[in-house]
Amino acid sequence: MEGSLIGSRLAIALTASLHSLFATFIVGGMLLGAVAESVGVLTGRQRYERLSHSIARTLVLMSATVAFMGVVLVLFLTILWPNFWTTLFRIMFWPLIFEASMFLGEAACLYPWYYSWGRWPRKVHLFIAWLGATFAVIAMTMIDTVGSFLLTPRPVLPALQRMLNPTMVQLTLHRFAGNLSWFGFGIAALSAIRYLRTNDPKERAYHEWVGAFAVIVGFGFLLLMPIIGFSYLKAVRFASEGAFSRLMLGEKSWIFVLQVFLIDVLIIVGTWYMFRMATFYYKDNLYFKRYRLLTFTLMGLAALLFVTPYQVRYIPFAEYFTSAQVNPLGKMQPYKYIAMGVLIALGIINYGFYLSAIRSKTEWGGGGPLPQVLLIVLGLFTIFSMINMGYARENGRYPYLIYGKMTIAGEREVGLGGSPTGERSADQKENPEERNPPAPRGSESLPRR
Repeated sequence: MEGSLIGSRLAIALTASLHSLFATFIVGGMLLGAVAESVGVLTGRQRYERLSHSIARTLVLMSATVAFMGVVLVLFLTILWPNFWTTLFRIMFWPLIFEASMFLGEAACLYPWYYSWGRWPRKVHLFIAWLGATFAVIAMTMIDTVGSFLLTPRPVLPALQRMLNPTMVQLTLHRFAGNLSWFGFGIAALSAIRYLRTNDPKERAYHEWVGAFAVIVGFGFLLLMPIIGFSYLKAVRFASEGAFSRLMLGEKSWIFVLQVFLIDVLIIVGTWYMFRMATFYYKDNLYFKRYRLLTFTLMGLAALLFVTPYQVRYIPFAEYFTSAQVNPLGKMQPYKYIAMGVLIALGIINYGFYLSAIRSKTEWGGGGPLPQVLLIVLGLFTIFSMINMGYARENGRYPYLIYGKMTIAGEREVGLGGSPTGERSADQKENPEERNPPAPRGSESLPRR
């Protein structure tokens, strides 16, 4: 039974992670592709239209994989978790049906958008691009409605209350920013690979420009994600405190530490890339060189403080030097908030320097291989970050399938006296302390109502 449970969880985890990774890439791609084509049409710059066309081709190649993984995911849920899937489908029938409809609408726009390139009138072609992007965003919103309900459920009736649960808005905003950041860094990494593989000066110039443009999107939305993420965590704390305690202060707090580490890497490596690309603009500015050194020093200290674990057991070799269980510097207030503020503030300033330099750049292709390697690193760490965020959210509600309402054990008891509705039987109803267990020591440092 235990082996079967592990296998079932692993099958869902792998399938859902792959499906989510490709699906979020497509959502960001539909939006950025429509924007790029619009800019190309309005300004007459061919490289924007070429970028949009390349994005459309990439998304067409990925769409079949997304659809296949989605079908496999539903198949696994039906076979391996029938009680959970039946219950969830009954509760979230309309959001799930609407999400599937929007996905079909997105696909119905994506293929004509690509295959009619240069054949249809530009206004019609742009309309199809933006219509597909709209369908993609609505589909994302619907699946976020379902995902947020699993962690912070509310009464099934009225329907609006279960859809607009306490974390639905925050999760949707976080996913929206994350999708655009992921696509920006992802397409930048693909362009970097193309840059390194070609010796054609014109092709190198184009792919270097694509990487620089994509970083504007990727890094810009990356700076928003920690702010929205902490707002999301605060909503989880107030709505499902047990899940918050497990993830932030309990046995799964290492997931959050890992996520912070990934964010640190993305911000610092992204800043390194931006400084490297802006060197031509500031190379004779002595004050900028001093500022650059100061920036990396402050960012390094802030990143180290930001990633410092609250639990001493997650600090390597700390048990040899102290018997304490908690690390005072790992408290959210004020230390991690200060560290996050420093990273974001410096990121915004450096982002402004980068935009000023890129606007003045007229010659592309001579930046060398180092910036392209940095883009590939950003793409890889963005993949790790996206997967880890999903892993964190799903592990926060363990051992529940629907937090506080349906447990994994309840799913396994179907057919053996378990409730067929997905609810716990009378002798299994949780008490208030089980649903919202007291927060571990040190939680007094976290924001209260």
